Amino acid sequence: MLVWRGLLNIHLKVLELKGKLSQKLKISAKQLQSIKMLQCSNFELRQEILKTIEQNPFVSIDSYAQELEQNPVDLAPDVEYDHWNNANSQNSTDIIESLHSPCETLHDHLRWQLDIKQFIKREYAIALYLIDAIDNNGYLQQNVDELVKIINLRPKTNASEVLQVLIKLQKFEPKGVAARNLQECLLLQTGQNEKIAAGILKHKFNAFCNKEYEDIKAGLRINDRELQQALKTIETLNPKPGSKFDNPDSIYVIPDLIVKKNSGRWLVSLYDDLSQKIKLKPNKTELLSKVSEKIEKEFIQTFYNNAKWLKTCVESRNKTLLKVAKEIMEQQLNFMEKGEDFIQELKLEQIAKLCKLHISTVSRAANQKYIQTPHGTFELKHFFRKKIKYKSNVNASSLTIKKLIRELVDTEHLQSPLSDEKIAQTLAQKGMDISRRTVTKYRNSMNIATSHSRKITAHKHA
Repeated sequence: MLVWRGLLNIHLKVLELKGKLSQKLKISAKQLQSIKMLQCSNFELRQEILKTIEQNPFVSIDSYAQELEQNPVDLAPDVEYDHWNNANSQNSTDIIESLHSPCETLHDHLRWQLDIKQFIKREYAIALYLIDAIDNNGYLQQNVDELVKIINLRPKTNASEVLQVLIKLQKFEPKGVAARNLQECLLLQTGQNEKIAAGILKHKFNAFCNKEYEDIKAGLRINDRELQQALKTIETLNPKPGSKFDNPDSIYVIPDLIVKKNSGRWLVSLYDDLSQKIKLKPNKTELLSKVSEKIEKEFIQTFYNNAKWLKTCVESRNKTLLKVAKEIMEQQLNFMEKGEDFIQELKLEQIAKLCKLHISTVSRAANQKYIQTPHGTFELKHFFRKKIKYKSNVNASSLTIKKLIRELVDTEHLQSPLSDEKIAQTLAQKGMDISRRTVTKYRNSMNIATSHSRKITAHKHA
């Protein structure tokens, strides 16, 4: 009972502090927890559950995974899903201990800054959507118009409102975060005393990328010394401001889902259903009988209700995740049968309609969730693809465009590598209407260096 008394005192102090704070968001704690659980990856979910166990005496988790009854639900002719565990399931604590202890992620860092900044209710809600759309390198992966469609607020938001919140996020640390392209990322990192460097990036970015220094000097009316000083400043900027938070060499991915063929049918399942392992300790009645004060009874009841809600949230998260993954895989049967080259065009709106969910829910469910397939382990977002129109009205997938860009780079003259503008022009000659900005986006996603960097590398190996 001493433990309970201590927890009660802490609880009362927290309530006192909360009463003094202005309520900027009237979203219940339960709603926030449910949203948070849906956003969690498998690894993050395990960590959340273990943290809750430390704080809530009513929650426990099975030390060993129990074999669950296999009971698949026939949802479609070719794809179905169930809740069976991974055949090689093991102690959940052992799995976590076998991995590194994760450091703070970029998204954690941004949400922490969001909590301590002055944002009104709507701005805060919009900012959460924007942060979800930022990749591990720190770039915003969806344009403002796409985000307007995803953000679920009443009254409906607009591009101007979203842009205003984005500008605020772009003032967060690390410098350059929430940029929409490389040019904007570097510009965000220039200070007030670096006007020439900012001028180069803003007005002469293509000339800078192509090392057309005479053009830069003439356009900005600067001399050689000023140019060299500005170039040195630009060299200190980080083109991937978020990379320091997520080191791919030390991050382990635990799949959230598995898809495999069973008796000629594709089966989507949870990698490990933790909701089946969460147990509620049956000692509530005994504890209530030992206290007489009303506030103590309410305190115990609150902790027990929170424990029940945790289990409900995890079950809801898993149900939504399975539903979304099932529909994604059903739309990508060609991929499962034939491989990466056969990924079909797919939009968030399609899956939202099929699942009868809001597009924001689908976006959260697909973000940072991984599925193990016969062709490798992929993030669910990997299966959302756009088509690019040929001038002859023939569709080409982004994967096809990336392959063509890779081929052009692999066959380019080492002493005169192709700029993004030149690649866009070459693709246009092949009938593909694609902008230089899109080429830059695809090149960055394939970790292909800029033409300037490729030329430097070629000189070093010459």
